[in-house]
Amino acid sequence: MQETVSKSSYEALQQELAEKSSAIGNLQVQLTEFHSLKDQLSQSAAKQLNYEALQQESQEQLKTIKALREQLVQMQAVAGIGEAYLNKWRRP
Repeated sequence: MQETVSKSSYEALQQELAEKSSAIGNLQVQLTEFHSLKDQLSQSAAKQLNYEALQQESQEQLKTIKALREQLVQMQAVAGIGEAYLNKWRRP
């Protein structure tokens, strides 16, 4: 048994199919944009973590520089005392 479909029903179905096809295309574009945004956010997060690691390394280097400067000041003081004793012993 063969069914006949009215021309208006057929055209309505074609219109619905075109609309759904267009909607699918739009959703695919949005999905691509979301994937791109996700990648950008991931890169941004990675940069932020790297930046924080660099900041921490910089703070550690500042602490090391401060400690070395303190040691230098102490060594210069000791060297000054040693030089004074040497100069005292060198004098006849």
